[in-house]
Amino acid sequence: MIATPAEQRTLPPSAIVTVTLIGLLCVGSIVWHHARVKSELLAMPSHERESLYERTLSTLRTTCVHADGAEMHDYCQEQALFVSRFPECDATCQSTCQTYRPKPTK
Repeated sequence: MIATPAEQRTLPPSAIVTVTLIGLLCVGSIVWHHARVKSELLAMPSHERESLYERTLSTLRTTCVHADGAEMHDYCQEQALFVSRFPECDATCQSTCQTYRPKPTK
């Protein structure tokens, strides 16, 4: 059987390079954002950072435990992601955060 011209088409190299560059830029942007947040946290005076950490973790352990509704669920996910970036976030903190992280779907 002979393949038709439509079946023989492949992406031109320039399209592959463009898609690859866009992908790398997206990944780089995400990594840069996470690094920036971490450096901003480290730049905070330690007593302020610890206070913010404790308040945010307390919110997860109190308010978020009983949270209902999509908006509160989203808020708690954001807070869990935020507090997990603190250098003070130990294994217990990470375990608390895991409760609020998005669950994989099929």
